[in-house]
Amino acid sequence: MTMSPKDFYKKLHTAFADGGSRDVYVHYQERHSYDELYSVMCRLNTKLSAYRGQAIGVYSGKSFSAYGAIFASIISGNTWVPINPVLPWNRIVNMLDAAQAKVLIVDSDLSDEFSAYVVANEIELIDLRNLPKEETSFDLSRIDDDGVAYVMFTSGSTGVPKGVPMTHVNYINFIENALNILPFEDGDVFSDYHDFGFDLSIFYLFCAPLVGGAFAPGVDDRDSLMPLRHIQENKVTVLSSVPSIISRVRQLNPRGPVDTPIRIAFLCGEPFRLDILEYCQDVLELPNIYNFYGLTETGVENFYHPCQKGDVETYAEMGYVPIGTPLPGNDVDISEDGELVLAGEQLMSGYLGGRGVERFFEEDGKRWFLTGDRVVLYKDKYFCKGRLDSQVKVSGYRVDLMDIEAHLRRIDGISEAVSFVVSMGGREFIVGAYQGNPNMDGEGIRAALSKMLPDYMIPRSLMNVDEMPLNKNGKVDRPKIRELYEQRD
Repeated sequence: MTMSPKDFYKKLHTAFADGGSRDVYVHYQERHSYDELYSVMCRLNTKLSAYRGQAIGVYSGKSFSAYGAIFASIISGNTWVPINPVLPWNRIVNMLDAAQAKVLIVDSDLSDEFSAYVVANEIELIDLRNLPKEETSFDLSRIDDDGVAYVMFTSGSTGVPKGVPMTHVNYINFIENALNILPFEDGDVFSDYHDFGFDLSIFYLFCAPLVGGAFAPGVDDRDSLMPLRHIQENKVTVLSSVPSIISRVRQLNPRGPVDTPIRIAFLCGEPFRLDILEYCQDVLELPNIYNFYGLTETGVENFYHPCQKGDVETYAEMGYVPIGTPLPGNDVDISEDGELVLAGEQLMSGYLGGRGVERFFEEDGKRWFLTGDRVVLYKDKYFCKGRLDSQVKVSGYRVDLMDIEAHLRRIDGISEAVSFVVSMGGREFIVGAYQGNPNMDGEGIRAALSKMLPDYMIPRSLMNVDEMPLNKNGKVDRPKIRELYEQRD
């Protein structure tokens, strides 16, 4: 990394302070300027400047002022913790407890239960709808180079999400790489279709202002599930998303022509199929298509591949676009069983609460991280071949299947549970198999899970088995369970 955190934030702060009347937030007829966003940030700083190095929970959707809350939390010398309001209550509590949040910034009303939690834990509540009028300038010297910029949470095998603290040094290297590699233009409009708690958000949150660009958020399912109108009317030039969003466009426009303003497609988070690449090149005619790969624990993205004409034929044997080559600042190794191992300045120090220490080791003076992903080299490019353990990627989200199983077993009457991912119609979804007789049908089970898990972790299909099959070692025979599911009428 060539730029220190203080120099990075000086540049970022200047982008906001000097942005003037140009658009920074675009959602159809709703538009807001850099001046407006910087005012929100400074008004928040009137409150946040009383804290330093503390966790600031931002409980919000994609409202304009929420963006100000994110940047104010970090530039004030504190730590941003994204909290999606649609998450189940118990998961929100787990996240706030793990982060030890001192402040909660909200853009909507809290339930009585949530309000009581805030009071009981002496958390200061700041409502974005009623900010102080006073504006307090930011003191960049308050930013600790080794301090934590943000905390995101990944799925945990115990049913409790694991907190990933990322320092300024950890993630800034990725942002610098993105700015050096991608052909941004002044005033680019960046799509924002994903939960702020999905680390893809780091890409557009920081690249957009640094190129004088604007955010074009998907504020509801219509924008993100059927994105073509949103892309066209908001003049999105940088599409940052999982590849499945291209699949949604293709379902309605399989052969085109499809006219979009997109110049750069930044795709990541799930396998990028060659047929989707072919559609991007031949129908959408996107001039710059990139496949990125990385993990929350290793600073967002660690590999990239600029797609070329001919990739569909070159990598036909693999069926997917390669994750490519390592980004500068990332050290790469492959273990004897094919597991990707990473080191470098983007690697986090460890999970909150000291969890997951078994995934780290030191060798030759470097600290390495066992990713759990299996990779291979093919024609000098890296390909990700899936997980070695129980974690999978679904719609761009990393999901620990053991997490789902732990919650299924919490339902009264279910004694054992197994979950897995199947493909249908070019898309993947989760199946849950359970043993026992819960006092509810499949819809009832899903309703119960919705109080414990985010939507993307709830099985689309459920199967009851009389008795879980076991393998010769006495363990649950997962391949057999999948076979039973596939043999159903």
